[in-house]
Amino acid sequence: MIDVLYSSPDHDQLAGVDSADLRTGHYGDDHYRLRGTQHRFVPNGALKPNVEILNTILDEQDCAPGDAVYLGDSLMKDIAMAQDAGVLDAHAQYGLAQHRAEYDLLRRVTHWSDKDVARERELAKPRGAVTPSIVCHDGFADILPTFGPALMAAR
Repeated sequence: MIDVLYSSPDHDQLAGVDSADLRTGHYGDDHYRLRGTQHRFVPNGALKPNVEILNTILDEQDCAPGDAVYLGDSLMKDIAMAQDAGVLDAHAQYGLAQHRAEYDLLRRVTHWSDKDVARERELAKPRGAVTPSIVCHDGFADILPTFGPALMAAR
């Protein structure tokens, strides 16, 4: 379903961490690789929200903003950015973790700097009404009906 995935180049595995220690089961490395998806990177250090990066991705994919959808779990970083870019936004409400106790643990063990954590806390604070166009409650499949019978048949 995903032809091209964009991520930050600094989301690679931490030095000294063996991928085998992170995985369960008896699968080899090939099992975890992207098979039909091309992986591209945004510039190192690029942070959301960044409408310019989103517009660059759209240009690289020869995609008009009105022909794209942006799925994200942050109203402030993802949904507001998509709306600013004129892209259909879908809120992955099932992915919200910023206000759970487990998220505090993630912040304590993260590779983020104290500055990054403080920035994330600020961005998680409501700054007025950001109303998503679509809300996905249970998972990615919630968005599929938006695109009609042809995409639903591809499931």
